[in-house]
Amino acid sequence: MPQGISDKIRAVMRPSAAALEPYDPAFSQVRVNLSANENTYGMPPEVKAAVDKGLCDAVTNRYPQPLSNELRSELARWHGVGEDHVIVGNGGDELLFNLFLAFGGRDHVLVTCEPTFSVYRLYAELVETMVVDVPRDPETFECDADALVEAASTNASASW
Repeated sequence: MPQGISDKIRAVMRPSAAALEPYDPAFSQVRVNLSANENTYGMPPEVKAAVDKGLCDAVTNRYPQPLSNELRSELARWHGVGEDHVIVGNGGDELLFNLFLAFGGRDHVLVTCEPTFSVYRLYAELVETMVVDVPRDPETFECDADALVEAASTNASASW
């Protein structure tokens, strides 16, 4: 059960949200944690100086552009695609959540091959998307393509 949520509040929450385990990116006590996209060694001094200057020059008394048009335009130009092919967000978790909001739900299925990023299951369950786990080959760690296709065709509507 989520920590810090009182029983009174949990009682009025949507059941799918009340039952979720909170995501903790600091769960693994290791020196180098690649799963959290953290830089163990910090920024090089010249990069830190440029970031510090950018932060000092940033306008902080107004909301930023909600669609990050300047950034999207630059990224599109850099990759040779149209701006409508570029999305940006406040980290990968936000982008994943937006994808689950847009494309998830009771009529959809998320297929995973453990071990995988735990946020996939968390967000799927939050928007009531059925999760089907397909085991990997224990010797080679490969995914079974036929089993993935079969799992993806699971009738999610019939399972609710």
